[in-house]
Amino acid sequence: MFYVLYNFCLILIAPFAITYHLYRSYTRKRPAALAERLGISLPENLHITRQPRIWVHAVSVGEVLAARPLLAALRIRYPEHALLLTTMTETGRSVAKTLPLDGVYYIPFDFWWAVQRFITAIHPSLVVIMETELWPNLNHALAKRSIPLVLANGRISDESLRGYRRLKWFFKYALSPFSVLCMQTEQDVQRICAIGAPPDRTVSAGNLKYDISFAPLPLDEKCRKRAYFGYNENCCIVVAGSTHAGEEEVVLHAFMADHAEHARLILVPRHPERVASVQELVRQAGLVPVLRSSLGDHAVTIAPREVLIVDTVGELMDFYRVSDIAIVGGSIVAHGGHNILEPISAGVTTIFGPNMENFREVSRLAIAYEAGMQVSKEELAEKIACLVHSPALRQNGSAGGEKLLVEQGGSVHNHIREIQTVYPGGTCNGY
Repeated sequence: MFYVLYNFCLILIAPFAITYHLYRSYTRKRPAALAERLGISLPENLHITRQPRIWVHAVSVGEVLAARPLLAALRIRYPEHALLLTTMTETGRSVAKTLPLDGVYYIPFDFWWAVQRFITAIHPSLVVIMETELWPNLNHALAKRSIPLVLANGRISDESLRGYRRLKWFFKYALSPFSVLCMQTEQDVQRICAIGAPPDRTVSAGNLKYDISFAPLPLDEKCRKRAYFGYNENCCIVVAGSTHAGEEEVVLHAFMADHAEHARLILVPRHPERVASVQELVRQAGLVPVLRSSLGDHAVTIAPREVLIVDTVGELMDFYRVSDIAIVGGSIVAHGGHNILEPISAGVTTIFGPNMENFREVSRLAIAYEAGMQVSKEELAEKIACLVHSPALRQNGSAGGEKLLVEQGGSVHNHIREIQTVYPGGTCNGY
């Protein structure tokens, strides 16, 4: 009865959902890919000769990046398998296409006909869903075909928990098909069990985001890349990454307060469609905006009062790697924060704001290991000044980041162990 009612409701809201999707695609200047999302245009897999296939779903950029160590481990453990990945967003798809995968697609909307056609087309032997993407029709269809379904790196935020508890009856059906649910912490285990996950199939496996290599660029390569982007080796580069509306103004004000002549600022808006408004903010601050897309592949020089605005997708880590200080957005305004482990893994001392609800454990560890600094918007200028003028302080943050990643890693091994319980086989090489 649940699935009859669920699908009836989906049919009722379908015209509105599709219209909204088309509107967002148009305003963000991204392809709607509606035929693929509705299961009309199916993936072409004729070029994939390896069988069987493992399908990993990661909704957007953050989940794709978090999936990288798990994808690498799956490739080692199951070398004869094809690795396929789906995303919900265009930006996630763009990043996924840079990874060594056998196929990258959009996941279909959760209409039963679209889900059934898609599963039939890609014919997976194992499905791994990153974090907490819960789609009843998809999960139910996989369970009916006896395809093992794993939730990886699962988490339940404070905000999500409040809403999920009111819909416990719904999530019971969405969660029951999972073969195993690998949550980040014991608290996440308790939370997802409280909304209907089977306790005997739910484990704490750690956070995959810690299973990234501490890999700052060698000095000569860092100098070469800085020169490519127009910066000399002596200036201090500050990157503000994944910023949202309301954050660029704070960063620009803090940057101008003391050291615009001593450092260079790079802004990487979370959503590229906001670039025009960010350009105007830079002009209002008395600085000169320069778009990343305007640089091309030729050598340039970024002047002291020029601000580079990254209007391309998939280059944030490149800019973190050449920077000296990172400010991670989504945390100065109330967006719950973004992944601070990306700049930390590049050996960069990281600053983030007070709104880190979605990354509470990560931010706590960053502070404990002195790999990052949590500041209010009023304190941002002072912290930037301290780091700009203190290479020793920046080096201390880099050392703390290395220690954090070394001591907190291991989640990928836990995930592979749990996957093996529901999908045995493969090789033991490395895992």
